[in-house]
Amino acid sequence: MPLSAESIRSLHPYDLRVLFSLERLMKRYRWVPLEDLACDTRLSAGETRYRLGRLMDRGMVRYEKVPYDGYTLVFGGYNALALHAASERGAVQALGEFVGEGKESVVYRGLGLAEVALKFTSFEYFWLAALGLSATVMIASTNPLKAGLALLVGLFFSTVGLDITLGYPRFTLGTTELLNGVDFIPAMIGLFGVSEILRNMGSSHLQYPITAVKAEKIFSGVAKAKLLGLPAKTESPELELTADATQLVFPVKVGGDAPPGQHANVFCQVQIPQGDAWMVHNMPPTQLRIDKPLPDKEAPP
Repeated sequence: MPLSAESIRSLHPYDLRVLFSLERLMKRYRWVPLEDLACDTRLSAGETRYRLGRLMDRGMVRYEKVPYDGYTLVFGGYNALALHAASERGAVQALGEFVGEGKESVVYRGLGLAEVALKFTSFEYFWLAALGLSATVMIASTNPLKAGLALLVGLFFSTVGLDITLGYPRFTLGTTELLNGVDFIPAMIGLFGVSEILRNMGSSHLQYPITAVKAEKIFSGVAKAKLLGLPAKTESPELELTADATQLVFPVKVGGDAPPGQHANVFCQVQIPQGDAWMVHNMPPTQLRIDKPLPDKEAPP
């Protein structure tokens, strides 16, 4: 019989406790024994029988002798639990006029013009998914044909892997790496990399053409160059260079007490005249090696 809001509203908290316990214990039993149900609900056997009788009168629980006293939930009980959970979460506040009852669905009219289905099966879920995918195609691009083809390609790649229902590998090509489906990183590389390659192949010319650049004149006048970062007791003069210079050699004067070894962070700083100002440019650093002088040779006896 159709489920009514009054039957849900009149349920006692003990009735709901029995329904929840039945749902939980049916994971282990097809027909839940009365003793286990009374233990799970923490009610006495008499109270449990009384609540079960009320629920059977409302078409929510079924009794069978198998050979013990066994109880199980029926569609009315599942609908009552679903409607109670939706009401507790604030998703449903009231039921309107009863519209109809099909093989696997019960439909009520909402407070407005909408209709509410208390239970969805595979048939309804299929059309709900088809509606969502169709809406995605219509709003994803100005070209519905391209969006539809992209959607079909994505659905195909989502079928790669182990079937969750039958456990049969689909489109894995015999490789164990594809049993869990296509990984996220290869999918992102294919999404951005392959699409860019195809876009460039389809264009007859480059969007940003390459232009040859020729430097007519680097600078005018005389620039100055000097070495910085020299170790203590060493010095080098400042040199001058012009735009046509190809090589610059710095003479380094090393004192007798200069520290020997490798000295890093020695770099050349060039000051180029730019109008009335100077433009400073630092070259990449290099190393300076100072060897310890050899001892004087002793005179032969």
